[in-house]
Amino acid sequence: MQKIKILVFILAIPFLSMAQESYSFNGRLLNKVDNQSIPNASLTLVFQDTVLKSSTDIIGKFSFIVPSSFDAYFHLYVKSFNLYDSILITPNTQKEEVTLLAELKEISKTLAITEINEKVGIFKHQYSVENMEVLGRDEITRGACCNLGDALETNATIDVAISDAVLGKSQIQVLGLDGIYTQLLADNVPLARGLISSLGVNEIPGSYIESIQIAKGAGSVVNGYESMTGQINLTYYKPENMPKHFLDFFVNTMGRTELSYNTKIEINDRFSTALLLKGSQQYLPVDMNNDNFLDAPLGYSFNIGNLWEFQWAKNIFGEALVSFDKNNIKGGEIEQLFDPNLALFDLNQDFTKAYFYLKTGYVHPEKSYKSFGVQTSGSWFNQSINTPFKNYDGTQTYGYLNTIYMNRIANNQLHSFKTGASVMYDNLNENLNEVIIDTNITREELVAGIYGEYSFHNFLNTFNFTSGLRLDNSSLFGWFLTPRIHTRYQPFKKLVLKASVGKGYRTPNQIVENSAVMFSNRTIELTQDIQQEESWNMGGTAIFTLNRNPKKSSVLSVDYYYTTFQNQLIADVYQSARLISLYYLDGISFSHALQGEWSYSPVKSFNIRTALKWYNSKADYRNEGLEFRPLTPIYRGLITAGYTTKYEKYNFDITYKHIGVQQLPNTQDNPLRYQLPEMAEAFNLLNFQIKRNFKKATIYFGVDNVFNLQMERPIVASDEPYGTYFDATMAYAPSMGRRIFAGYRYTIK
Repeated sequence: MQKIKILVFILAIPFLSMAQESYSFNGRLLNKVDNQSIPNASLTLVFQDTVLKSSTDIIGKFSFIVPSSFDAYFHLYVKSFNLYDSILITPNTQKEEVTLLAELKEISKTLAITEINEKVGIFKHQYSVENMEVLGRDEITRGACCNLGDALETNATIDVAISDAVLGKSQIQVLGLDGIYTQLLADNVPLARGLISSLGVNEIPGSYIESIQIAKGAGSVVNGYESMTGQINLTYYKPENMPKHFLDFFVNTMGRTELSYNTKIEINDRFSTALLLKGSQQYLPVDMNNDNFLDAPLGYSFNIGNLWEFQWAKNIFGEALVSFDKNNIKGGEIEQLFDPNLALFDLNQDFTKAYFYLKTGYVHPEKSYKSFGVQTSGSWFNQSINTPFKNYDGTQTYGYLNTIYMNRIANNQLHSFKTGASVMYDNLNENLNEVIIDTNITREELVAGIYGEYSFHNFLNTFNFTSGLRLDNSSLFGWFLTPRIHTRYQPFKKLVLKASVGKGYRTPNQIVENSAVMFSNRTIELTQDIQQEESWNMGGTAIFTLNRNPKKSSVLSVDYYYTTFQNQLIADVYQSARLISLYYLDGISFSHALQGEWSYSPVKSFNIRTALKWYNSKADYRNEGLEFRPLTPIYRGLITAGYTTKYEKYNFDITYKHIGVQQLPNTQDNPLRYQLPEMAEAFNLLNFQIKRNFKKATIYFGVDNVFNLQMERPIVASDEPYGTYFDATMAYAPSMGRRIFAGYRYTIK
């Protein structure tokens, strides 16, 4: 590490009237050594998220021509060889001489990854061509601890829903559609897909994650063709920017305990490694709604991750991760825990997952925009679910290779491109044993493809355009094209407009993507045909920046997206209460998603964010025609607020959520006492958390579900679990009431 004191003399000299488009931004970059100022020559300076660059001359001078659309607050990145730092430029630094103590850190990333400071909460990425928001550690830890599902509870874009009333897994929905249509990445490499997507977001440790980037709409073709409604990229902690030791212990009144521990070792200047550990256990049997079923299954899970950063040579960098996850849980009727000889409903789930990724890249020593990278990843996954009337076993082997070449066109900084090739391999085997029917589904698929992506940024950075095209060949489906376009336009300083359109494909997994039916006496009617799902997504956003001053900011955004399917696997729960029928779309399937969001900070220590969402998500079902998708709220509301006291001694966070009406599966051919209404009622949830911060530690305390809301009948016919009408797939609201939690975090930098 190299520490440098930087003395920045900055003078912003408007040379045109306010009606003009740009102004001159000049300054000097100096080292301050023994009270003497020594010029920093040949350093590269870059404006945050722009193509604007400059270099210091022999006396440390630099100059930019800056668009007038820029506000007064932005980051100026300083780069010297493989070292970098950033300086926040404010109105004060434009008028005064400011001495900044900076530590230039080694660059070890070949692909662009958003750098998030520990204190960053959430912000709209206005200079990105994609409709992206970024969640930092402050936002990630606002929820009740310890996994990705908890981290997304306060987010307006992602809807977290309950999968069933037996396992109670958290599943996400985006733009009114299931999370299977949203691509999940770890450090820009595919993470959870195929059978692994059935685990939900509970099994991804929050302690691994430094920041989260959420993009709406079809993603970049660089990452493949499976992003149909959006992308969620998890930036994992790296040895270079994580604490030396981090410990997090969590417990709640329902008997859930979690322990996370991260540590790093810097082996030498070129190699460093981090060990990421997490274990959780549900040890207390809880039945708050008195239906004789466990509200949360008992059992354990543990996660082990080993992450490496390395530098083979001066301009060759890499990252690698190896992880192993194990989970074993038991649910069902609570009395069978005390007397195993009773003939009661019980459930056992077990899964094992091994995963790795390796990223290496070369960056040109003199042209940092010119690079070549290789991404590889692979996983092995096995899951078994056993109930009295259905048994499931699924195994998946997955491999992925992607090459990326980045450069400018004709050495012009306004025009750039990415191109490459990828190969993906899937081998899946699913077995479902019912009382009288045994089903086996195997699939082996190899997909190879090439892609290209062109990007344009005008000089003033008020217009951005990205166009991408993929050509892939599947061993099952043949050739297919994936076009995608993103645009960004800033007509004036306080308004940013973004739009996108793109196509997406995915191969569905019939059984595991409808695994909730394992906890029901419904018969599963499968289709023997394997087809690709295919969709178009289009939409955009308008972001109004009313005030960007960090001490008093106000941002209003309005999003609208439309997704339409040309082919989709339909899970029909409307034909009969005795059946779930799976078949491919014969008609239309679409989702309209409209969202308005306002973020306001009247003072630096207080912020409030409100959001309203409306969905019109429907599909054609046999015998029923066009219907709302089941268990998808038509509207949602969110209010979340945070307050920090002086010296950041205390943090107070509160989150209110309104979940609107939603259509339920058909129960009309059940006896009257086992029937549910056609539409579920709207309900409200309130959570809060208080944190007390010390120099190296944080103590936190909070309450989930303050209103003590509990779904009256999360399980239909819970009194007859072996009967014809038993069904635990109707959960749309919490089955557990108020939960108090507490935890302790300890950090050594």
